[in-house]
Amino acid sequence: MIEATTSMNSTWVDAGAIDDLSIGAGTCVMVEGKQVAVFRVDQTTFRAIQNQCPHRGAAVMHQAIVADRAGEPVALCPLHKRAYHLVHGGCLEEPGAKLQVYSAVQDSGRILVGLADRA
Repeated sequence: MIEATTSMNSTWVDAGAIDDLSIGAGTCVMVEGKQVAVFRVDQTTFRAIQNQCPHRGAAVMHQAIVADRAGEPVALCPLHKRAYHLVHGGCLEEPGAKLQVYSAVQDSGRILVGLADRA
């Protein structure tokens, strides 16, 4: 199951093996009772956001389409097709709408999600 480890004042949750997540794909993991959508943007880049759509509250963001807007990674909500920036969580079409963003890194073939939020 998911294990939490602490290093450098951050707690990390193991979100799975890097090889189990294709480029452009997402998955959902539980992080301290919260659903977090984790995406593999490219060979070495991973991003994590809240799994709930801010408009309907549906837990669907892990099914988002990962796209590129002006060189920046975005997730397109499967319900509304609104684009959310995967670095800061802001909605590109609707100022003020925002997703919670979490740190995501790779380590020893695993994807780790940081418990402390970034935005």
